Amino acid sequence: MLSSILRVMPENMSRVVHTLDAYLEAAGKLDGPVYHSLIAKCFDNNVTDEKSLNSWLHDLPSIGSKHLQLFDRARRTAEQRLRQGMWIAVWKDRKPPGKNCPQALFGTGQLNFERKWAAVFNSRKSKHMSSNEQWLAALRYWLPRLFSGNLGFAGSIGTLTYDLVTTYALCKHLPIFLVLPFPTEELKTRKWFDLSSERASSTVCITCHSRAVRCSKALRMTCRDRLLAFLADCHWVLDIRKGGNLHQILQTQQAKHLRTLLISRPSSESAKNSANLELLETHPGAAIVPDPPPHCGPAYPAGSGNATHLPISKTILSNRIVWQGFLYHYTRSCPGPWPGQSYQDYLTSLLNNEPYCEHSALDTLSRILLEGRIRASLKLVRGEQPVVSWTAVPPLQLQKLRHWNPALIRWTFEPYGLAIRKELVHAGGAKPAIYVRQSNFGRLKPEDRFRYQRHEPPKSLWKHEKEWRLPQDFLLNGLCKEDGFIFVPDINAARLINENTQSPLPCLVLSRVDGFSMIQPK
Repeated sequence: MLSSILRVMPENMSRVVHTLDAYLEAAGKLDGPVYHSLIAKCFDNNVTDEKSLNSWLHDLPSIGSKHLQLFDRARRTAEQRLRQGMWIAVWKDRKPPGKNCPQALFGTGQLNFERKWAAVFNSRKSKHMSSNEQWLAALRYWLPRLFSGNLGFAGSIGTLTYDLVTTYALCKHLPIFLVLPFPTEELKTRKWFDLSSERASSTVCITCHSRAVRCSKALRMTCRDRLLAFLADCHWVLDIRKGGNLHQILQTQQAKHLRTLLISRPSSESAKNSANLELLETHPGAAIVPDPPPHCGPAYPAGSGNATHLPISKTILSNRIVWQGFLYHYTRSCPGPWPGQSYQDYLTSLLNNEPYCEHSALDTLSRILLEGRIRASLKLVRGEQPVVSWTAVPPLQLQKLRHWNPALIRWTFEPYGLAIRKELVHAGGAKPAIYVRQSNFGRLKPEDRFRYQRHEPPKSLWKHEKEWRLPQDFLLNGLCKEDGFIFVPDINAARLINENTQSPLPCLVLSRVDGFSMIQPK
């Protein structure tokens, strides 16, 4: 319980710390250990008001000629923070969770010291995931069953699992205790969640980070996890890698101050969950969280069709296609929100396992068909004109386009998309991309700049994509079956498209086309 760990400082001391923090920020950022040691020295020297702080700063060897100006500005900043409800907390009787941890924490919100808090710990996961992965299914099933009553949710912002738990608590109007890996002032500029609404009224935020501190992202994340484990009363270990930061933090915390420990038992051991089994061995008193029952709601709407059969009216034979008469729009996976979708709504769709929440390439294609348009985008395009990208390269030549991008952890092209007669796309305003050097962009006519694609071989070489660009959305309304077709890699994808979307365009199953083959990632 926080009442045995933290205490909020009186207003006069909170004003001193806020003033010192604002002063150090204006004077120049400091490394974390140097900054926190100055805060600790301030406490050790019994600095209790602005006058004694001013005197103490004068005695520092690094005091500059602009001291009075910086101090006056820092005093105003401190007053503003206090009016906004920002407070300072310090450790009560226990030592901080780590040797180099700070003596003071910055916080906002009404902190209930008598409430107990539960935190969910999960090693970092890829943005490209199945909506029915075991850890996500466990989160959906057990969150409403494990935690109730006076228990609140302790978590953070910035990684998928923490964000999912925060979204769940917001949707259910439950108390939330967030340990932030950034200054509290940045909550207003980082638009992950709506923390100003009524449903977020019981949200408390706390952080050891300040805009006066210079810390790497990796260090901030590790400190965040250590602080969260120290402050939470209950730990649920969802899926932890052996030997990673989370494993070490939880082992250390449980050894120092035993917490209620819940551990998901993996159905099969892998590198992603190997620490779960070790924690079960070292902490035999931990409660085991079993696998949830099979999920009753698939990520796609249920259909009644046969996976081996499609209506003749919905299929197309490849020998009828004049490939060079079409332009092709390939769809990709979209990890994270759809264009125009809020991050919180995206996370809610994952928690509810809503149709198309995975945002795979097939989901993207389904969304296009359901909306009746291909939306123009600014991604990977110079300038301010959104475009729809097309290519003259047909799916049978996909190997010329497709390669594995390790930085993005995805294929550059995937075998899903639409083919539309070239004259229709051209009539809508599409034109071939212009491949020129970056220095030549300004020489292009303003009306042609949406066509610009950097071409500086060998580092930037894209002519093989034979790209066309359309400077607006492409509407599918009014198309007939002679105007194009949908293409997917296999019959199961074709069945899902057929059963869950309405389109006059027939569907081509690429695996049934002679000469089509797929390459696999290395």
